[in-house]
Amino acid sequence: MTTVHDHRKLGRELGLFDTDPLIGAGLPYWLPDGAAVRHTLEEYIRAAERRAGYQHVYSPVLGKRELYEISGHWAHYSDDMFPRWTSAGSRSSCGRACAPITQ
Repeated sequence: MTTVHDHRKLGRELGLFDTDPLIGAGLPYWLPDGAAVRHTLEEYIRAAERRAGYQHVYSPVLGKRELYEISGHWAHYSDDMFPRWTSAGSRSSCGRACAPITQ
């Protein structure tokens, strides 16, 4: 009989990552050992890409609404994109990083 491996179970058992319903389904947060493995894999891939002549760039995670209108994303996905912040809402981006602390 073939054993089925569930990456979610293995990730927890090996202490690599976990999930939290407050963050969302399918959005793992990396625990220290998992972050180290991820970092090592990312460095290996970046080094291979540099050897192959790739040049890396970084762009902002967010953009103005006009950018998404030009790309066509706004017309199709605006309802599922980032909610508009209000003065009562928090503008902090550390909320996701706090989830492991509350465990």
